[in-house]
Amino acid sequence: MSNEFQKDDMESTTVVGVKSDEGVVICADRQVSGRRVTETDKLKRIHPRAVIGTAGSVTDIQTLVKNLRTNVKEYKLKRGHEIRVEALFDSVREVINPGAGPVLPSYLSSIVMVGYEEEPIIAEMSYFGTKTHEEDFVVVGSGGPVARGVLSSEYDNDISLEEARELGIKALRVAAKEGVYTGVGVDVATITEEGVEIDKEIDIEYDGN
Repeated sequence: MSNEFQKDDMESTTVVGVKSDEGVVICADRQVSGRRVTETDKLKRIHPRAVIGTAGSVTDIQTLVKNLRTNVKEYKLKRGHEIRVEALFDSVREVINPGAGPVLPSYLSSIVMVGYEEEPIIAEMSYFGTKTHEEDFVVVGSGGPVARGVLSSEYDNDISLEEARELGIKALRVAAKEGVYTGVGVDVATITEEGVEIDKEIDIEYDGN
């Protein structure tokens, strides 16, 4: 499948995932930078209780999402029930590149994968296909260093789901203030045992708080 991926001039930027005991939140700014600045949806529902996001080529993530959604539908048709979220995340490497070598094209950043099975799941897949489970939060993209600083200083193990949501948005607000490649607005997906809820185009103009 790797030959389906095409480098284009449109690259998306910062994605943040934050976990609480109640569920997990994934936030992404909407800005896409290339020959011109535009916007797009970077968070994609791939399962009734799972969402992925990435910073990188817009074309590539669209191709990945299309194939993952197809696999989810085919699994349910054959087995009569949904694929487990963890098994779906394990399949991402094979979906992108069933052969040897690096999994992601060099211009596609790490993938953030969040979901809920018996408990919240938050993971990152690297360029080489290594899936790493994160205990608290994960950040990818050009605004990552700034956003990670916010999360590192303010994350608490007892954080509520609503607090996780607000912290993720704040991390993107600060990243947007500090860098030109993060901005426009933010989409936020909240994943719990009940499913996925996505809020779109939240303003992230930095207010100093």
